[in-house]
Amino acid sequence: MVALWSEDEGSGRPPTPILPFVLHQGEETADARRFFEHTGAPEVLRPYALDFAPLFLDLGSLDDGEIRGQARRLETVAALLAMKHILRSPLEGMVALFEPIGEDLPDSALALVLRYLVVYYRIEGRERFVRLVRDLHAEERMPTFIEELEEEAMKRGLEQGLEKGREQGLEKGREEDIRKLLRKGILSPEEIADALEVDLSRVLGIQREIAR
Repeated sequence: MVALWSEDEGSGRPPTPILPFVLHQGEETADARRFFEHTGAPEVLRPYALDFAPLFLDLGSLDDGEIRGQARRLETVAALLAMKHILRSPLEGMVALFEPIGEDLPDSALALVLRYLVVYYRIEGRERFVRLVRDLHAEERMPTFIEELEEEAMKRGLEQGLEKGREQGLEKGREEDIRKLLRKGILSPEEIADALEVDLSRVLGIQREIAR
């Protein structure tokens, strides 16, 4: 909000109207509240603090039939149903929910639902991908979806591998720093642990290894 208004000011435009909208998908029904009530600020500051009443939609309080009747586009229906049930239903329940509309969903909407299910339920492997796509009655679109899902899974695996490698590299470098400082004997183990933000037990363990 602040960034957008700063951009407006820099461009000589009046502040862009911003309409706050809260979409609640939690397991428990939530009551719409004002922004001020989320801040934990004392009541005496209310006259001076930022406050507004956002538009609020609690998906848990809506019947599935009501969602289907109110949303005009099937893509919107699919998105709202997915968000409503993802925290409440096992994968089988989600699949059953989308079986009636899977064939009618456009590729972009069905792909979005698939990614949502794959990430939330941590679905891995071609066999499970294929079964999920078949369950959603989208076999004719299977090659494209399977390729996309596998590509994303490979990318996530690569990113996780790189992150793990970075962490291992940092750990190895930190261990070398501990050894160097212990050999110099300038700092005590307690001071080394504090300076490098590591557990004292780790420093003492390396100290025992060096002493052997």
